Amino acid sequence: MAFFDILMPKMDGFEAAGNLRSLGYTKPIIVVTATYLPEYDENCKRSGINDVITKPIKLSQIKNILEKWITSKEETFPASTECDPVSKPEVFNSKKMLDAFMNQAETVLPLLSRFIERTGSQLENFPVSKAAGDWTAARRDAHTIKGAAFTMGGAELGEAADALEKACINASAKEAETAYPHVLETFEKFKKEAEEFIRKTR
Repeated sequence: MAFFDILMPKMDGFEAAGNLRSLGYTKPIIVVTATYLPEYDENCKRSGINDVITKPIKLSQIKNILEKWITSKEETFPASTECDPVSKPEVFNSKKMLDAFMNQAETVLPLLSRFIERTGSQLENFPVSKAAGDWTAARRDAHTIKGAAFTMGGAELGEAADALEKACINASAKEAETAYPHVLETFEKFKKEAEEFIRKTR
């Protein structure tokens, strides 16, 4: 059984899996990712990947994957018809957010509003930084969004920003072209649910 991270320097997990299959490797291939994107289904099938684990990785995920594939009666392992992540991150979990602030709603509501406003501005600035080749600034914004999103109960947004941060670390315009639209999409979903929470709580 082989495990790859999807985002790796020089060669991503899809390419690595495809190369293994072309060499005749028939064991299960599992990839790990912080953010599951819709296009991964087709990429997995094309590359010969059997399954996906999403970060943060839990021991139970590893156990389930091992039981699923090691106990299989198959001698060869073509790719699954589609990738099936073990778990999908939440768009907005108000309970987790409130827990992080000792259930002080009067404290967290202004912070949540500022986070939404600041993140919108940072995402607007990202294409400017990318076009200028300023990956340091782009990475700083992605990292800030990631950390604050997890604190504010936005696991999906945090994981999307993590993928964008990795693209900035690699100074990869190609990776950023995939990661950035996903961050925008997840931010809009987070914003909608968070603003509804603010409206109901005030």
